[in-house]
Amino acid sequence: MSTSYVNETMGFVEKAYNETVPENGISFIESERLRRDPTFLLPFVFYEGFLVVVGAVGNILIIGAYVVVKSMRTLPNTFVFSLAISNFMVTSILQPFMMVGALMGEQFILVQRPGLCTVITYVCIQSCMSSSSNIMLVSLNRYICICKNSWYSKIYSKKSVAVMIMAAWFNGFVWNVFLWVGWSEVSFERKQFTCMWNRQKNFSYHVIGLAICAVLVPVSVTAVSYILILLKVKESKKKIQAFNKKDKNQSTSSDIRLARMLFIMFAVYCILCAPYAFITTFDFNDQAPYYWYATFLHMFHTNSAVNFIIYGITNKSFRTGYSLFSKYILIKLSCGAYQPRKMVENDIDKSQMTQTMTIATTAHS
Repeated sequence: MSTSYVNETMGFVEKAYNETVPENGISFIESERLRRDPTFLLPFVFYEGFLVVVGAVGNILIIGAYVVVKSMRTLPNTFVFSLAISNFMVTSILQPFMMVGALMGEQFILVQRPGLCTVITYVCIQSCMSSSSNIMLVSLNRYICICKNSWYSKIYSKKSVAVMIMAAWFNGFVWNVFLWVGWSEVSFERKQFTCMWNRQKNFSYHVIGLAICAVLVPVSVTAVSYILILLKVKESKKKIQAFNKKDKNQSTSSDIRLARMLFIMFAVYCILCAPYAFITTFDFNDQAPYYWYATFLHMFHTNSAVNFIIYGITNKSFRTGYSLFSKYILIKLSCGAYQPRKMVENDIDKSQMTQTMTIATTAHS
C-alpha cells in the first residue's frame, strides 16, 4: 500500500471525524451510521437493484424494437428511442453506482475511486439533461402533428430530427463543461449515496441547470403542448369520425393514440420527478430528512424504468414491436432453431433477418 494512499485515507478520516459543521447537511458519522443500518440499507439497495433489472430490460426492449422492427422506425419514435438511451444510462450506470455507494460508503468512493465519482457525475448530468430535453421534443412533435399538421412535413425530416436529438444531448454536454470549468464541483451526496454536483458550492448552477433548464422549461413546454393537443382532440372529435378516407382515419387515430400514450408518460414523469426536483431546489441548506431524499430519489429513478410499461399498455404498435424483437432475439440465440408460429421476416428489417439466418445456416452446416 502506497504512502500517498495512506496519507489520503488518514486525511479524509481525520477531516470526517472532526467535522463541527456537517457537510452536505449530514455528518460523515451520521451517514455511516445510516449506511450500516439494515432497516435502511436493505430496502434502499434491493429497490435500486429491482429498478436496474426492470429498467435495463425495458429500455433494451424499446431500443431493440426500434432498431430491429422496421415499422417502429418512425420520426416520432426516434425521439422515444433517444429518450430510452438516456434512461438506459440511468438504469445501467447511475443506479448500480448508487448501490455501490450505499454498500461501500463515502471513503471507498472519494479516496479509492475519485475518478469514478467524477465520471458518474458527468453521466448523471448528461442523462438528466438529455432525458428532459427529449421529453420536450416528443411533446412538440405531437403538438405539431396534431394541431399544426400542415407544418409537420416542413419541420420534421430525418435530418431535422437528427439535429434536434443532437441538440438535446449537446445540452447535457454544455452543463458538463460548466461543471468542468468550475461553476460547481463534484461531491458525494451523503443522503443519496451517489456522486453529483455540489449544490452548496454554487447554488446558481443547481437552480439554473436542474430547476430551470432540466425541469421548469421542459415541463412547461410539454404541459402546454399536451393541453393544446387535448383541446384540439376534443374540438375535432366529430370531424375525425366523419372523415371519408379510411387511411386518413387510421393515421389520425394512430397520432391520437400516440399522443395519449405520451401524455400519460408525461403525467407519470411529473408525479415521479417533481418531488425530487422540488426538494433539491428549495432545501437550500440540505436540512430535509434523509428519508425524504431517499424516497424522492427512488421515485425519480423509477421514471427511467417504467416508460416501456406505459408504452406497452397504451400503444399496440409498441406491444407488437416488443413481441417481434423478442422473437428475433430467440431466433438469433437459437441459431434459427426457434420457429415462431407467425412469420416475422416481413416485419423485421430484412438486413437484420438475413444476418440472423446466415448465422443460423452457418451453425447448422
